[in-house]
Amino acid sequence: MKKLFLSVSVVLVLFVLTSCKKEYVDPIDEDNTSAIKFISLEASSYSVKVFDTVYIKAVVEGENLIYEWQKNSGTLKGSGNEVIYWGCYSCIGVNTITCKASNDSGHVSKSINIEVKTRY
Repeated sequence: MKKLFLSVSVVLVLFVLTSCKKEYVDPIDEDNTSAIKFISLEASSYSVKVFDTVYIKAVVEGENLIYEWQKNSGTLKGSGNEVIYWGCYSCIGVNTITCKASNDSGHVSKSINIEVKTRY
C-alpha cells in the first residue's frame, strides 16, 4: 500500500510541475508586430550634374508604413519608398535627402547626401 501511495504521489507531483510550466514568449515578437526597421537608403548616384536625375529607394521592414521625404534643396518627385531627385543651379553643392517611415508603433529615418555639380 505504501508503494502505491508513493507512486501515485510521485506521478501527481510530476504532473503538477510539468503542467505549471509556462512557455516564455518574447514580448517584442508578440506585442510589437508592427515594429519598424530601416534596412537601407540608397541612391543610383551620389554625385550628379545639374538637372540630372537620381533614383532613391528606401528599404524598410514594417507593416502599414507611411513614407515622408524631405530635402534641403532640389526637387523630389514620387511617393512611397521610391523617389526621383534632381537639383538646379541654386542646388550646387551637397544636399541632404531624408526618408522617414512611420506606422502606429513609431518612426525611423535615414539620410543620404547627394552632391550636385555644375555642368561646365
